[in-house]
Amino acid sequence: MSSGMISPGRLLYLVKRRLALGFVHGYAEHFIEPEIQKWRQDPTWPMAEVPIHVLTSKHDWKMAMWMLASFHHFTKHRWSVILHEDGSLGEKEFSVIKSSYPNVRIWQKNEADLVMSQRLENFPHCRAYRSRMPHAIKAFDVPQLTDSPRFLLFDPDVLFFKEPQEIMTWVSTMSDDSCWFNQDFQEPSPIPERVVAKDYGFRLWSRVNSGLCLLNKYAVNNLEAMDYWLQNPLLQKPDIQWRVEQTLLALCAAKSINGGLLPPVYEVSNNRHRDSHGVSRHYVGCVRDRFVSEGLIELRGLARSNRHK
Repeated sequence: MSSGMISPGRLLYLVKRRLALGFVHGYAEHFIEPEIQKWRQDPTWPMAEVPIHVLTSKHDWKMAMWMLASFHHFTKHRWSVILHEDGSLGEKEFSVIKSSYPNVRIWQKNEADLVMSQRLENFPHCRAYRSRMPHAIKAFDVPQLTDSPRFLLFDPDVLFFKEPQEIMTWVSTMSDDSCWFNQDFQEPSPIPERVVAKDYGFRLWSRVNSGLCLLNKYAVNNLEAMDYWLQNPLLQKPDIQWRVEQTLLALCAAKSINGGLLPPVYEVSNNRHRDSHGVSRHYVGCVRDRFVSEGLIELRGLARSNRHK
């Protein structure tokens, strides 16, 4: 069979998936989602003081563009964007991204690997985790490769629906060196709070989600501590590896500095419909399809509202 042909089993799966997602999802995916490639920053907006870091891949780079556009739209600022990719993006995707963000700094994986191999030379557990889990880029590469003492770290599957006043206050208060995270609807940390208090001697905030973070570089850039924590047996289980990076960031922040959890208006939930009073929503795995069928439907006019040259 030709490699370009779809097998009957694969075709049946795609048909079933399309039926399960429904007409609204299909409409948004085909007619609204591509519109984001025409979005441009408004050159009259003031430049923000801190950068945004994003880890993305071939599976979610369009989501990342929607996330960034919604944040720009509701903050009415231009933001320096630093994009970290997992090795799956190519020149086609880079070209589209640069059209919307001409000054974007893209850390391609092969370039970042060269730098990080040296930075992690004396931290074998960090190096091993990074080699097997792309998520580790958030914990290691972002704090190591940023030039700013403070930065925002957003996942691609986040959308903004109102002005994020708490974020703007933190950004504008340059003396504020606290760290803040999304609050999950369940406890994602493989290491319980009581274990952290007993074994490490500090209090870990509960239900930390790293999908939306306001971070101080010097708080979360602690390779020595992360290498030590990665030896904890609770972080070795295969089914929780994707949650380790946010646990490392949470441990670093809680150990080093003040901060905590953002209010619930920065929503992380498994509800079918978003909170109408919410500022943003992180569309985590169980409701990821709602990013398109709910979020993009609501923001469908956004891409056309900013087509500045």
